[in-house]
Amino acid sequence: MRITKTSFLNFLKQPIHFWAILHDEITNRRFGEFQQHLALQGQATERLAKAYLEEIILPQYQDAELLWQAEFIDGVFYAKLDGLVHNKSTNQYDIYEIKASTTPSNYVHDVAFQHMVCEANINVGHTYILHLNKAYHRAGELELSELFQITQMDNDIQSIHNNIAFARQLAVKVASLPDADSLSSCRKPKDCPCPHLCHPDLPAYSIYDIPRIKKDKIATLLSQGIVSIEDIPNDFPLSDLQRSVVSVIQNGSPVINHDAICQTLAEIKYPIAFFDYEAVITAIPAFDGYHPNQNMAFQYSLHVLREENAELEHYQFLADGDGDPAYGLVQQLAHNMPDDGSIVVWNKTYEATINKGLASLYPEYREFALSLNDRLYDLMLVFSKQLYQHPDFHGSASIKSVLPVLVPTMTYVDMPVGHGGQAVHAWNQMTADDISDVDRAKLRRDMLAYCEQDTLAMVEIWNFLKTLC
Repeated sequence: MRITKTSFLNFLKQPIHFWAILHDEITNRRFGEFQQHLALQGQATERLAKAYLEEIILPQYQDAELLWQAEFIDGVFYAKLDGLVHNKSTNQYDIYEIKASTTPSNYVHDVAFQHMVCEANINVGHTYILHLNKAYHRAGELELSELFQITQMDNDIQSIHNNIAFARQLAVKVASLPDADSLSSCRKPKDCPCPHLCHPDLPAYSIYDIPRIKKDKIATLLSQGIVSIEDIPNDFPLSDLQRSVVSVIQNGSPVINHDAICQTLAEIKYPIAFFDYEAVITAIPAFDGYHPNQNMAFQYSLHVLREENAELEHYQFLADGDGDPAYGLVQQLAHNMPDDGSIVVWNKTYEATINKGLASLYPEYREFALSLNDRLYDLMLVFSKQLYQHPDFHGSASIKSVLPVLVPTMTYVDMPVGHGGQAVHAWNQMTADDISDVDRAKLRRDMLAYCEQDTLAMVEIWNFLKTLC
């Protein structure tokens, strides 16, 4: 048995998943397209961070050497370090954990685990997180001295030292269990890597469909033998939102607030623009003006209805990968987007954030980009505010949950690109140097079809809701 940092972090999050990993009981692999993208971003960050350590950090020591990806064992615990600087003058070793993030506080447990394994083998000096600088904006060639920051984690590690030591003991005990019967199930069946352990025979409408339900309430329900929403008693304490979802599922029929839906739809003004971006987060800013981990828009779909009963128009953009994709995008969008009227989106925070980014990147389009946010109408709110509820939404307001219920003729199933993670993966493939023209053309068609589906789905949902008025 070997417990790595990754598996230990899994233990801290969900012991049953940790047990399943060690006992080869993972049946639902979760390393999808978006995870692949994040892994690539991490690798790119590590390459530059290594150069940063060699060129900027090492010269700050009087006499030191960089040990790259050194490995250590402490009993069953195994650590593979990113960077380890051996200070020969003091015979101490400084740990440098590399993160493709701007928030080092999120990784205290990572470095605490690494530190504990290392100190059983070597004389550890200081422990640092080498991370990206959120204030850095690229201007020309990358400046390593500005791209990265170093945060010392010694005090943070010390504050949780006893907790980590205790958790390690528990992890060993859990790893040694002959089965997972005594371990609590996770709360996310859709993302579960071992549903046969966590959620065998899960009912169609389970307690995990209740939005924002806390761990203690799930535990209480499970202790009473309740897994199905249909079995939740009327006096079980739930928020108004949660009780509403439960009631809809128990009654087996939709609940529709016609007046509220009609009132909110009246806010939508012609010409109506149904709009959606696709964007990729790049850890290392690829072009001037970008900061680390900024969304870089590369595609949009836009359906426009100029007036009632007018013919639906469609406009789209997908960058070819030559240069900054967002610059060509905003140029064309300024021509395609109507000058007034409502811009209908799904979850407007996403589009609003990208619009703010465009305004910051391109001063000549600042006024245009910011004006878009003044016209956004979030169609998702009809469902997140429970103006329209349906048992088959399973407590979700995502477009992937709503669309097949209200517009069963439309589906994302079997689309080559069918969700945002696949769109990012397809973009990375399409813009790679080693792809054939044939494969690039196919990816382009698949990406255009997916983004168009998103805005057409909003059109059809809007059309459906109008029939209620």
